Order: sequence, then structure tokens, then C-alpha cells
Amino acid sequence: MTTLNQFASIFKAAHKPVHAYARPRLERILLVSDLNASDAEALAARARAFLSAIDGPDTRWDRLAFFGCLFIVINMMEHALVLELIGAGLQPVLDLGEVLGTGILLIVSAIASSVTVYAIPVAA
Repeated sequence: MTTLNQFASIFKAAHKPVHAYARPRLERILLVSDLNASDAEALAARARAFLSAIDGPDTRWDRLAFFGCLFIVINMMEHALVLELIGAGLQPVLDLGEVLGTGILLIVSAIASSVTVYAIPVAA
């Protein structure tokens, strides 16, 4: 096999189809509760009504899952005092003054927000 044929073979092997988004099908959910039977039925009915209202053709479950996980991670960071450490790290910048410190923070935030993942700013 010549070098050109090897190159063409590797190139063809690397060609993969582009990922296409497919909506997940939710047929069943598990709702765990310690309520009595009548209150549990009322909760299940409210959950069914909520899910039927948001399960439209325009619902982007991947974005809902992303933001749900983002809120969970931020809550865990708060309990682990990571946000407090970030605040302590930003304190010297903010001590530069109301104009200079805030301006530097604004510029750094703007630069960090320019990096996007699926049009969602990373610094959000």
C-alpha cells in the first residue's frame, strides 16, 4: 500500500456522521413520596399536569438538564465553601477601588463570557 493510499484510508476511516439531536421519549417517571394515598395521588396528578405542559415540540430537554445540573453544582459549591474562596480571591481586585476594581472585574467577566458552549455563556 502506497503512502497516498494509507493517507486516503485513514482519512476515510476518520469520516463520521454528524450528531443529530433526538428528543428523549419519557414514557414513565418515578415519583417517590411519603404522603398518604390521597395526597400522593394529588401530587402525581400535579406532576402529570406539569410534565404535559412543558413537554411540547419546542422543549429543549438538553438545556433544561444543563441548567438543572448547573444549579446543583452551584449549590454544592456553596456548601463546600468554594464560592467563599472565590470571593476571597476576588477581594484584592475589588480593593483597588470602586471604579478600577469593578472595571477590571467587568472586563474579565466579559472576556470569560465570550467563551460559549451551545450559546450559553460559561461565566453565567
